[in-house]
Amino acid sequence: GFIAGRGLWMTTDGGANWTEINLPDSLIDKNSLNDIRFTSGDFGIVCGDGIIYTTDGGESWHKSAGIANRSCDHSSFIDPQRGIVRNYSRIYLTSDGGRTWNLQCTIASSIYETINDIAFVKENTFIGIGEDGLIIVSRDLGQTWNRYDKSVTSAHLSGVYLTDENNAIVTGNELLLTTDGGNSWSTSDTVKGNAVCFSDKNNGTIVGTE
Repeated sequence: GFIAGRGLWMTTDGGANWTEINLPDSLIDKNSLNDIRFTSGDFGIVCGDGIIYTTDGGESWHKSAGIANRSCDHSSFIDPQRGIVRNYSRIYLTSDGGRTWNLQCTIASSIYETINDIAFVKENTFIGIGEDGLIIVSRDLGQTWNRYDKSVTSAHLSGVYLTDENNAIVTGNELLLTTDGGNSWSTSDTVKGNAVCFSDKNNGTIVGTE
């Protein structure tokens, strides 16, 4: 496993011990790291001021093309090859597992400033969530966006996680669930948190503060 933030750290014993990976300044500023995503045991990316990727489980790291020195976060993949990252109002898309990135779309400033997380849900579909119950969905790779009104929720929303192309969980001051790729949502205020992750479709963890 790996942790990214003010350095990149790796564990080989389930988290009992951690070793920092040496990342040259020419590769990426290690103090800028803020997001990490593995699409398999070998292939993963780390976001910060630019993106780096590995094809050998973290033994070696390389600089991605097309997005050098741009502050990136909120990576999300629908398969090992296709994924997105956010650079402020811009969304970049990769189709080769993170080796190269191309600008896909730009989100209006009135919306992106309130986005806390964004996810690549399935073919052509993005979901963004954020402040004051913000839920936005694009079904054409970001060219147009539909914004849900606050009848769904007006709560602060902080994280979104996809267990498959139709099922997603949104965390924040309320818990939101969709089973149809974001067409409809159900809410619950029994669980609150800042981030969510699932090990499979049924088993997951939410973390946050009381």
